[in-house]
Amino acid sequence: IDCDADQIVDMSSREADNQTLWQTLKLVIQSKLMITYTAVESFLWIVDLMIYSALSLSSTGIGSMHFSYIFSGLVEIPSYFLIPAAIDWLGRKPSVMVCHMILAFSLLSMYLFDHEADPEIFLIIWLIAKFAVASAFIALLCLWGRAVSD
Repeated sequence: IDCDADQIVDMSSREADNQTLWQTLKLVIQSKLMITYTAVESFLWIVDLMIYSALSLSSTGIGSMHFSYIFSGLVEIPSYFLIPAAIDWLGRKPSVMVCHMILAFSLLSMYLFDHEADPEIFLIIWLIAKFAVASAFIALLCLWGRAVSD
């Protein structure tokens, strides 16, 4: 069989470029899997955004205002390096699930500890929660990118 792979790739890329936005949306709407991915991802992003915003707004109320604000930003930096490694090691969906489980456990434990009685323990748990929600955002972004590209 004689075929030219470059010619096939060029033809398929031209066909994809000629699709209008309406045609692309029509293809997405016709796919039940894509609609399910979009609904689940949207729900997770909304919930994560609310948790992230609540943790960010409460950052200055935990211990020293400046100390907590600095740690609020610094705790997110390791997630930018650890999540790509976790995705390579565990996969996309398990990484999202692990981030959300860590977030759930830390939020539940924050509820159990009094921030006035044990401010150091509460700060550590709060930082873990902030790290977990930042990691969940990054993992969701990677998961969504993969779902759209399939």
